[in-house]
Amino acid sequence: MDDGAKPSATSAIIGVDPGAEWPKLDLVIAEYDARWPTKFDAEARLIRAAALDLLSEVHHFGSTAVPDLPAKPIIDMIGVCVRMPSDDDVARLRDVGYVYRRRTAKESLVFLAKGAKHEFHLQLLQDGDPDIARCLGLRDFLRAHPAEAALYGELKKRLVGKHGNNVKEYAREKCDELEPFHERARRWRPW
Repeated sequence: MDDGAKPSATSAIIGVDPGAEWPKLDLVIAEYDARWPTKFDAEARLIRAAALDLLSEVHHFGSTAVPDLPAKPIIDMIGVCVRMPSDDDVARLRDVGYVYRRRTAKESLVFLAKGAKHEFHLQLLQDGDPDIARCLGLRDFLRAHPAEAALYGELKKRLVGKHGNNVKEYAREKCDELEPFHERARRWRPW
């Protein structure tokens, strides 16, 4: 964070105790699974139906959204909200399986998970939040630059080898190491 800037979605998660109900995450990097986009499509339809008046868009981002990129087998999604999610909105998402809510350091981020093994992560952000463009910009950059995606995949494998199942240290170092990728993505297509 720079000069009092609000934390990004990524930095808002790192170092914050997720809360007692958040299931333990096993740190595994899997080879790309061609079924991930189909799983996203089905889940996005379910989310839209549950929160139609809240969401203007649902996006697949993160490593599972980039062909041939090894990833934690978790479908990461951004729900672009027309307003801040209410408790009723979160309850409707809970009804379709988003029973885990993670604490974050960013008040405008609602972070939910589905499945005790973290099958799906849903980050709810208001339209215009800079994290939306940042996450989607990196996704698009990696999709358009397979060599960069391969470098990122090697980075993740190296970090898992270094940190084992220490998710907090893996995430902290990955966040630092990811910044040059964000810089190259911003130079490619500013957001």
